Amino acid sequence: MLQTLRNYRRLVIAMLALQAVVIYVRVHKSSLFSDDFLNFAIFDESGLTIGYLLKDVFGQVAPGYRLVQGIVFRLFGPSFIATATIIAALSITSSALLAGIARRLGASNPAIAAGLLIFIGLPQFTQTQQWWAAAVHTIFSLTAILAAGYCLAGSHRHRIALGTFWFGVALCFTAKVVCSPVVLAAIVFYRQWRLVPEFTPALRETVRAIVPVAVLTALYMAGLAAFGPHLGNPHPSAWVLVTYVWANLAKASIGSSFGLYTWGFDLPPWVPAIGMLLFAAWSIGKDRGMTAIWGAALIYVLASAAIIGWNRAGVFPDGGATMRYGVEGATFFVLSLTLGISSLQLARAGTFVTLLIAALALINIQAHVRNRVLIGYPIAETRSYIRHLKESLRQLEGQRDVVVLEGTVPESIVPAWMGRFGDVSRLLHLYSPLPVADRTKATHELMPDGSIRPIVTGQAPR
Repeated sequence: MLQTLRNYRRLVIAMLALQAVVIYVRVHKSSLFSDDFLNFAIFDESGLTIGYLLKDVFGQVAPGYRLVQGIVFRLFGPSFIATATIIAALSITSSALLAGIARRLGASNPAIAAGLLIFIGLPQFTQTQQWWAAAVHTIFSLTAILAAGYCLAGSHRHRIALGTFWFGVALCFTAKVVCSPVVLAAIVFYRQWRLVPEFTPALRETVRAIVPVAVLTALYMAGLAAFGPHLGNPHPSAWVLVTYVWANLAKASIGSSFGLYTWGFDLPPWVPAIGMLLFAAWSIGKDRGMTAIWGAALIYVLASAAIIGWNRAGVFPDGGATMRYGVEGATFFVLSLTLGISSLQLARAGTFVTLLIAALALINIQAHVRNRVLIGYPIAETRSYIRHLKESLRQLEGQRDVVVLEGTVPESIVPAWMGRFGDVSRLLHLYSPLPVADRTKATHELMPDGSIRPIVTGQAPR
């Protein structure tokens, strides 16, 4: 038993080290960009107030999201290195928690190894790891959900209170978390099932553990309905919504996870979906308690995709396969897969083949993703712009009577829909206290490439 625990710890440490390398390769070419500048500027303008914490985040009330933006800006400023380090730390923590949940639910070390190989290779994570604004929604909430699951999978006498606390933390980051109680319930059910494989005791323990979570969810939804913002987006037709949900399930949550859709072999999405279904049926045949785990993962994906689709598919009908929307669903499927592999009790040859397949899935995905930036924004232009801006600010450091001309930064840096937050004064103040004024007082100008240059006398206004 002690040797198994030591092997588990060594295994997890090795996997987390591998994950750190994978994350670095994937994110080192990214940057802070438009949404990040907007969020930092909102905090810079308002400060840490109750109004700021409850401010609309694209139709959501997410005080945790606002709080993190404010704390990070106050501690580090607009630093991509700082944000990328935080994202990496939380991603690695998520892997450790996922492994911990699987172990507490009885998964074998080889099954955990296979699950972690797939998990750290997920391309769904890449998009959020490269995008700070998306990561604060997704990775922060996912880490908190997994922390809740880890508590509920354990035997500590305060596990229900701790699990409820972490669930509450997750709710502070994104509304999708309201779908996760079904996964937490499945974790509790399966834990009890392994102790006593009888339905009634497992159900009784599940209800006892999930009631506080359900109450918290109901209070959150009531508050959101009464006081939350309303986007007024057009809602999709039934067929568009069904198509959106299917794309999220088959493409964003299953196919991409194994390199069988985007960033891989690009098979028809129904192929990996059927493969997952067959494996789920196989593992359920070996352990009926797995029905709860697989069913919860499926319900979560369908419910969360329906919520996203109802609010977004009317405007973006083809967005169902967006990979950052599949992070949580893919994670819960990986947990199901890990426990399913363990339930099969494979012989040495079967274990070797399973680990080989998981490793090949990681290699396949990484070979296709490599260090590409998977975000549809001008990241390279933004990196160049900010580099020139910082170089100019270093050169101007210590110079007196420098006043920068007010104007609008290029739309590639801050899109026009952000309105006044595209003003030179708001972007510049994130990086420097240099004053900004109109042409009658300005001595320097922020150029389209991000450099700051003196205004030549008689120069025509831009």
